[in-house]
Amino acid sequence: VALYELEPNLTTDISAYQSCYGTSAPVSYTKVDGGAGSGAGAGEAALDIEDVIGLAPQSSIDVYQGPNTNAGAYDTYNAIMSADTSKVVSTSWGLCESSEGSSAASAEATLFQEAATQGQSIFAAAGDGGSEDCGTNALAVDDPASQPYVTGVGGTEIAALGPSPTE
Repeated sequence: VALYELEPNLTTDISAYQSCYGTSAPVSYTKVDGGAGSGAGAGEAALDIEDVIGLAPQSSIDVYQGPNTNAGAYDTYNAIMSADTSKVVSTSWGLCESSEGSSAASAEATLFQEAATQGQSIFAAAGDGGSEDCGTNALAVDDPASQPYVTGVGGTEIAALGPSPTE
């Protein structure tokens, strides 16, 4: 499983998680364009890695970390597709589709079509605001979940735990 990340994470956090749950999934890191910096990040990358370990503890995880810039975002996807070593690619990072820009979206689309041709499946978070992502009350979705060669996943925001959680 290749994970697309635009922030760093502490490897000690991942080790502690694996120790707690008795897993030993190999996790490797590839820094793209110098990487995503250092430190713990905001927790998104660690959560992504831990989710994959929890759901597929026998998997090998290739974490691609690039800078959170337009070039870094594209180059990180390009590195994953060029390596062509992971059949599953997952990202929880997205940008409101209306903010993406047509040239960036088109460039990504070419990479995602390449991935499909290579037999790679890409799964992307649809955004944290459900069907009304992007900070509006209108129907909206995040890129890359909106791309034709990407499977959009999620799009849920839990408002209260309940009983009976509300979304």
